[in-house]
Amino acid sequence: MEYFNTKSVFIFDLDDTLYLRLNRDLDYTQNYYTKVNGFLNKLKENNKKIYLLTYNADPNIYLDKININISIFNEIIKPELITIDVFEHKKDPNFKTRIVCDNTYIYNNKWYDIENLIKENNYNKEDIVFFDNDTFLVNKVKELNVDSILVDPFKGIKL
Repeated sequence: MEYFNTKSVFIFDLDDTLYLRLNRDLDYTQNYYTKVNGFLNKLKENNKKIYLLTYNADPNIYLDKININISIFNEIIKPELITIDVFEHKKDPNFKTRIVCDNTYIYNNKWYDIENLIKENNYNKEDIVFFDNDTFLVNKVKELNVDSILVDPFKGIKL
């Protein structure tokens, strides 16, 4: 936990990071959600910036299920859904997207949103930590020189 004291900006994924969709152990998840709530509230009390970066179309549904008030987040960032031909995408390696659905629909990826967040708010990269259960995304954000923590989708964040 001391590590988190050195950070001022916290960026969280929702599905399988804060909200454990895959874990069916009710005792474990209830205990985890209590810890997550306490952690988020402590961050807020210490004037940390807290962002939710999620592909989830309606994060309120899942935040309500785990008793997290949406107001705890400074902002909820939803990567823009765009439609392109995947084969055209492959021709342009600088196009910052990742296929997440099928061969047509792709999302503007999270690392792009993190880059924008840094620029728009003049954040220092060393002040940020990003939490996600997606290995690919965690590694892409690490390439930005932003600390990134891979979250176990069954156990959640180690608190």
